[in-house]
Parts: sequence; structure tokens; C-alpha cells
Amino acid sequence: METKLMTTVDELSAPGSEIAYETFPRPDDEARSPEMYAATASTAGDDVGGLLDTGVRPDSASALRAAGWQVTGNHGVDFTPGYGRGPDPAVDDPIAGFRWTFGRKSAEPDASEEAMPDNTSGRLK
Repeated sequence: METKLMTTVDELSAPGSEIAYETFPRPDDEARSPEMYAATASTAGDDVGGLLDTGVRPDSASALRAAGWQVTGNHGVDFTPGYGRGPDPAVDDPIAGFRWTFGRKSAEPDASEEAMPDNTSGRLK
């Protein structure tokens, strides 16, 4: 699903288009546990945890780079304090492992990379 989404975003994007999205780097991440979302489900009535894919994640950042996007990423603990938000790195908070990825489509794809490689580490280059 994610691979198709990124392919579609790329196909529909003109040079200069921008994208931002959040990822959970590890499939075994505590942030994916059903308990993490139990309070949200009971309060909001939505099963947020059910939206998460527990399988190996494709390396969307590399796929976007291969399609001609300039991509950067930040961990939540590095990015959100600039906006006066958490997570607090002093607290053992599972959402501290989340990453935000930002991309801007340039003119030409980088032919040196595969279109959609698998990546279990969730690392950005």
C-alpha cells in the first residue's frame, strides 16, 4: 500500500511539489502496540492502532530520491522542540522513535537508486 501511495504521489507531482509524512522506523516498535492506542480508541471511538501496518516497511525516502525528490528526515525528539512540542527525550516515550520525512521534487530522477527497495531499518540517508 505504501509503495503504491508513494508511486502515485510521484506520478501526480510536478517539479517543486512538496511532501511530508510520518513513519514508525521499526516494525517491533512499542509505539505500534495496541495498548498505546487504547485510550484514543475509547475517547475518540477510532482504532488508530488498526491503521498501522505491522509488516516490514518499504524505504519510501530512497524511493522518492530515486524518483527525483530531495529528501530529509528528523526524529520527533529532534524536530518537535522547535515548535514547542514533545516528545520529551527524558521520558521513555514510544513516540520518540517516530520520524518525519520531508521531500521536494526536483527535475530529474537519480538513476543510481532502485525505485522501491525494502528497508527494515527505517533509516534515511
